[in-house]
Amino acid sequence: MTSIAEPRILVDVAERGRGARVATVTINNARKLNTFNSALMDDFVAAFAGLAG
Repeated sequence: MTSIAEPRILVDVAERGRGARVATVTINNARKLNTFNSALMDDFVAAFAGLAG
């Protein structure tokens, strides 16, 4: 049986008018109490890099 892993970093971008946007970045690593390890930190940095363009 194959299981699909849920994303550990969730990014939601909301439009606020006139080209303004607000991003919410959520850590989803409940099994490890949302602690950072090197792999999660890499994902976190990649999420912000993606937001930067």
